Amino acid sequence: MPHATWKVKRKAEEAAWYAANPEWVEKRKAEEAAWYAANPDWNESAKKPRVAEAESALTEVACSIYVVFGRPGAGKSTVASALLKKLKSQDFRGCHGVDLDVCVPQWMKENFSKGIYPSLKEREAFAKEASSFLKKEIKGCRLCIVSFSFVNEDLRVKFREDFPDAKWLLYDTPEEVTLKCNLQLKRPH
Repeated sequence: MPHATWKVKRKAEEAAWYAANPEWVEKRKAEEAAWYAANPDWNESAKKPRVAEAESALTEVACSIYVVFGRPGAGKSTVASALLKKLKSQDFRGCHGVDLDVCVPQWMKENFSKGIYPSLKEREAFAKEASSFLKKEIKGCRLCIVSFSFVNEDLRVKFREDFPDAKWLLYDTPEEVTLKCNLQLKRPH
């Protein structure tokens, strides 16, 4: 018998038994009321702080962060997406993926395409904003896979300070393979 059918049948049998034995139900209610009266610390108002405490503890549990980094165009985002898809297909709950390319402002992208790279001050501002973004994204998740190039050491240092327990995974492919693949895919890396 399927579980759902058994559960429905069991509930119907239980309801029929309670209907046939109202004196037992009343006796049980009286016993329960007496127990709660004798144990005033165990009531709904006493439970609420415990629930709030438990919820707070759950949100404070650290999210495991894995950073996939390497040269632009190496395939970091592709690998991170594939890994995330694999974890989710195996019913791994609380898994989240973040590609920090979404934090790169348009002006910076336009400058990259012209061969103009951000100054140290601009990178510091970007790192601060991207770090804040990631902190919001990881709330309530158990595992987060982050992809970004982190080609500048100062960016890596900032993220290591903000996420000291993160595991860093360098993903790289030979430049000629990356160039060939990007040309075939017509990607601008």
